[in-house]
Amino acid sequence: MHGIRGDASAGARVAKVSVAALVLGLSAIGCVGDDSGDQPPNAEESVASGAGSPSAEPSPVGEELPVEVTEADSELITYESLQERLPAPPDDASLTEDVLHTLRTDTVLMAGVWAETSGECEGGELGGGDTATCVVRYAGEEVRWSVTVDDGPGIFSYTYTPDNAVLTAQAVRGQFWTGFNGWRTQQRCSDIPDVTVVPVADFGRQHYTGFRCQYLDEYAEGNPVWRDHSVVVDENGEIGFIEVV
Repeated sequence: MHGIRGDASAGARVAKVSVAALVLGLSAIGCVGDDSGDQPPNAEESVASGAGSPSAEPSPVGEELPVEVTEADSELITYESLQERLPAPPDDASLTEDVLHTLRTDTVLMAGVWAETSGECEGGELGGGDTATCVVRYAGEEVRWSVTVDDGPGIFSYTYTPDNAVLTAQAVRGQFWTGFNGWRTQQRCSDIPDVTVVPVADFGRQHYTGFRCQYLDEYAEGNPVWRDHSVVVDENGEIGFIEVV
């Protein structure tokens, strides 16, 4: 990540009746008080067994996760809407103010949900050539950022990377809905805290958070199958999903 600052996711039952049985049945006609012929002897058993009723839906393969994912989860904050709540600092702001605004913005976008933020950098004010850790507080959690300021004449540029990531349940569910919606109408996730912090991955790798999401594959051969995906974050704290095989 890089910043520049200027200085200033039954059917019908077929009965085979013998002649003897037919005669026996006829001989029973006229017996007083015998109404047992109103229904066949096994009628109650037939009803109880559900003969002729529709077959039950096949049970999905796999364990259903506890939390349903809905379209409402996909309503995450955008950079454009965030500018109204966290406007850019004035032109005469210090380099430190500019850096902290960038870090606060990226922390909220990482979380996907608005919350008040505050922050500071170790050592106070940043200057050219400085390397420092800056901390952004979000909903009671702390996200730490490593910041390096280049030493240049008149213009300060800086790079920054997160040392950990803020993870929200809505961001996970919302990105899973967006990434796997379409015809994947049934989606669920594990019980994820509303807000937590997790380690970020090494460069080019993924950190497994221990959480999962899934969709129901109704077109699998045989019974439907819950397709589980591990929730991961990359080196920038961005959320991803890797199918469990």
